[in-house]
Amino acid sequence: FTLRASKPIWTPREVMYVQFIGEIFLNMLKGLIIPLLVSSIVSAIGSLDLSLSSKIGFRAIAYYVATTSLAVFQGIVLVSVIQPGRYSGNENITRKGTSRNVTTADTLMDLARSMFPPNLIQACTHQYRTVLTFDDSENHKVADVLKQDPKNLYTWTISNEFTEGSNVLGLVVFAVVLGIAIGRMGEMGKPLLKVFESLGEAMMVITNWVIWISPLGVLFLVCSKILSMDSITTIFHQLGLYFFTVLLGLFCHGFFVVPLIYTIGTRKMPFRFIANMTQAIVTAFGTASSSASLPVSMS
Repeated sequence: FTLRASKPIWTPREVMYVQFIGEIFLNMLKGLIIPLLVSSIVSAIGSLDLSLSSKIGFRAIAYYVATTSLAVFQGIVLVSVIQPGRYSGNENITRKGTSRNVTTADTLMDLARSMFPPNLIQACTHQYRTVLTFDDSENHKVADVLKQDPKNLYTWTISNEFTEGSNVLGLVVFAVVLGIAIGRMGEMGKPLLKVFESLGEAMMVITNWVIWISPLGVLFLVCSKILSMDSITTIFHQLGLYFFTVLLGLFCHGFFVVPLIYTIGTRKMPFRFIANMTQAIVTAFGTASSSASLPVSMS
């Protein structure tokens, strides 16, 4: 706010200069995600008793699906109750962009496909998703032959694409299966297990180094976002209720839903757990990336 008060208008290049340090910090966090996640899961499950490995693996997947589903449900409830768009005060807002055409069945099948990626290297950088297209050209020959209905997504042409972003679910499933396999190998699997344990320890050391500069990185990221706003007063006036809804949802999920799951699963009070989450929450807020905050969360 002090920088904005000293100079009301900032060019995109000037904002980029301010964001540079935060961008480097964000890249360092994202670079730690995959090696830290995979090595931690493999070493943890591979060192357990076989009877416990499968249970923990299934619980990890169930926790991932449960927290995601609860977050979606909570978001729908908050938006339905608060209705942040009702009091925007501007009825002449022009809607830009297009929404993605997708069905519930395709979404569920994409989730299942993500659990078993065909290429682990590709899963580190891309995610699979189904694409539905309708032939709206002048000659509707393809649409007529296939009897496509513009109002029925289930009749549209099915294709697929890979979008940028790590397939975390697929990597977690692979790490769980690999950990179970190493545990079943007994003595033969111990050298490989030691490799993952050493890799995990090395990643934790590097993560701690990166965490030391997290206040500086988050500071520059937040500053760049504030400087890039056209008018802070106008944005808060028009989108204030949206901000409130989003922050309320994040607060409820981070301080009520997740601690409740922790309490039910461990039968322990969540206060120490909440205190340890503070740095991860601040990092997630500043970076606007759940993936970037994952190394901090695991640390």
